[in-house]
Order: sequence, then structure tokens, then C-alpha cells
Amino acid sequence: MKPTQRRVSSDWSIAWRQAFASLRVRLLRQTLTTLGIGAGSAYLAAALVIRSVEVAKPTVDAVTLARVDWQAAAAAALCLLGVSNSMFIAVTERFREIGTFKCLGATDGFIVAVFFFEGLFMGLLGSVVGATLGAGGTASF
Repeated sequence: MKPTQRRVSSDWSIAWRQAFASLRVRLLRQTLTTLGIGAGSAYLAAALVIRSVEVAKPTVDAVTLARVDWQAAAAAALCLLGVSNSMFIAVTERFREIGTFKCLGATDGFIVAVFFFEGLFMGLLGSVVGATLGAGGTASF
């Protein structure tokens, strides 16, 4: 590398700020994705609460437990697919922005960190809200 060229630092704080800026720009789509993750998490939490109630009964029905396990697996897969799909769309839709970052000297690690933080924020927020609503709603019945 020539002395006049510099690479953009892959500083985590810069990547974090860029991820939140991207979330603000695409707020509606990100909100809908986060709500979908929350719904899947709520369903997963509800299935796990129902499973724990079934296990605590003196006579455990194996068919019911198997059904609840399949529902929990489907809910977990739904959450995973929601985040994966959102990140795929974000990368595909922002290839010009990624190219601009690369031209400005951003490292591959920096670009990956931006998308990682976006997915992490959406996944955590949707999961926490959904799990709280699902477990609380199921436990109240």
C-alpha cells in the first residue's frame, strides 16, 4: 500500500453507528421484520411454556409433547429465516453502498460488522419483545 493510501479502520463504534443509521433509513421494513421475529419468538415462548406445563402434569402425553416440540422448532426456524431473509435483502439492495465503502477503503470486516450489528439488533429486539409477550400471555391463561 502506498504511503498516501489509508484503509478505513474497522472500529466497532463506527460500524455500530453505521448500522443504526441504516436501520433508521429503512425503518418501516426493519420494523416489519422485527415484528415478524417477535411473533415467531412469542410463538416459541408460548410453545415452551405449554411444554413445561405438560411435563409438570402427572400423566404426560407423549403425542402432545411431540407436537409442541415440532411447533417450537417451526417457530425457531421462522425467526432464523426472518433475520436471514432481511439480511439477504439488505445486502442485495445496498451493493452500491458497499462498493462506495470499499472505494473509500473500508475493510471487509467493517462491512460485515455493519450487517452483523443490524441483524443482531433486529434479532435481539424482536426476540426479547416476542418472548416476553409470548411467555407472559401464555402464563396468564
